[in-house]
Amino acid sequence: MGIINNDVYTCSNGVQKTGTYVSLATETIYLCPSSFDPSIPTADRMYNVRANYRIYWDEECRMMNKSFIDLQSVSIQLSNSQLDSNLYGSLYTAIKAIYPNNSDVLRNAPLEPALPAVPVVASPEPVVPVAASPEPVVPVAASPEPASEPVAASEPVAASEPASEPVAAASPEPSQ
Repeated sequence: MGIINNDVYTCSNGVQKTGTYVSLATETIYLCPSSFDPSIPTADRMYNVRANYRIYWDEECRMMNKSFIDLQSVSIQLSNSQLDSNLYGSLYTAIKAIYPNNSDVLRNAPLEPALPAVPVVASPEPVVPVAASPEPVVPVAASPEPASEPVAASEPVAASEPASEPVAAASPEPSQ
């Protein structure tokens, strides 16, 4: 859902365009009380409703998930009894007041990218789901490679002898 602005829209860089597409898209609607005065009865309280809206080069750019050319904000004030109404509809009414020469577009824009992020490849065999293992899967290490021979050794060590423990270097005695 959106509107087409049939008037000339001037972008921030000075480029002018007729037929820009204006949409709330998937923007967040912000709602907060106008006043935090506890003496005002709940039924009489007013609320500020605000949302950003995006301006696209045209409707086709929006449908193809192209980048928007401008981001604006709209805000309205509603009474407590009006909060049950369609907030998007109320915000679009305010946007239509900003762009009075407009046309409604009632189709929904795609929420997913037009092109898949990963190429889809047809598989000749059906894909069978694999049951999850109750225990964590630990990768199996490849068999260890045999240790290389030392380049220079004073005494060769036989493969069957256990390796000797390193000997700590003697430290000089502290002088008194």
